Amino acid sequence: AQGVAVPVEERGGVATVLVLARDVTDEVELRERVGHSEKMAALGQLVSGVAHELNNPLAGIAALSQALLSDGSGDDGTDRVLHSIRGEAERAGRIVKDLLVFARQRPIERREVDLNAVVRSALAGPHVHPDRWRLDLAEALPPVTGDAEQLLQVALNLVSNAEHAMAGTGDGMGTIRTWADDRSVGCEVLDRGPGIAPEVIGRIFEPFFTTKPAGQGTGLGLSISHGIIRAHRGEIRAQNRPEGGARLWFELPRGGAAAPR
Repeated sequence: AQGVAVPVEERGGVATVLVLARDVTDEVELRERVGHSEKMAALGQLVSGVAHELNNPLAGIAALSQALLSDGSGDDGTDRVLHSIRGEAERAGRIVKDLLVFARQRPIERREVDLNAVVRSALAGPHVHPDRWRLDLAEALPPVTGDAEQLLQVALNLVSNAEHAMAGTGDGMGTIRTWADDRSVGCEVLDRGPGIAPEVIGRIFEPFFTTKPAGQGTGLGLSISHGIIRAHRGEIRAQNRPEGGARLWFELPRGGAAAPR
C-alpha cells in the first residue's frame, strides 16, 4: 500500500495527522506482468534463432549415428556408444522443439474450442494417469476461440506438473475444474502435493526455471503455457491452497469478450 500523511491544524491543542492510504496491489501485479511479457518476447526472439541453428546439426548427428548402427560393423561396445550418441542427440532435439514452441513459431489457428473436451483429451494423453484425477466440469460450458492443439499442450503441462508434485503423497488425487462467468471461461488444476515454495512461486513461469531434478525437465513447460495463454488474450496464474497443495489456473475470454485483466 502507498500512504500519505499530512498535518492538520491543531484543534483544542491536540495535533492531528491525516493519513491517506491506497492499495496498489493490482498496479504492482500489472507492472510485473507487463515486464515479464516484455522479457519473454525478447527471449523468444533469441531462442528462436539459437534453436534453428542447433536443429540441423543435431539431426545430422542422430542420422549419422543411426547409419553407423545400421551398418552392423561395430562391436557391442561401439554399438552402445552409438546408441548413447543417438539418444542424446534425440533428447537435445526434443529440447530444441520445446524452444521453438516457446518462441511460438506456429501461428494460432483460431476456431471454437470446448475446454471440457481439451481436459478429457489431456487425461487420455501419454504418461498421464487418469485414475489419479477427479473431474468437476461445468455443464454446457461456452466455447472459447483459440487453438485446440495449443490449449491441449497447456492442459498437459499443468496435469504433468501436478502429477509430479503428487508423486509419493498419500492418495495423490487431483481435481480438474472448469467454469464460466459473463466474460471468461476458466480451467484449474488442483493438486495435493507439497505446494509451491514461497521463494519460487513468483518464478515458475520463467523460462528454464524448474524445481525438478536435473534431466527430468527443461523448465520450459510452464513458460510455454504462459506464452500460449497470453497469445489467446488470457491469464494464467498459480497459488498455494490453504488446505495444502497448489492451484494453477487459466482464464480465457468467451465469445469475443475482452480478456480479463
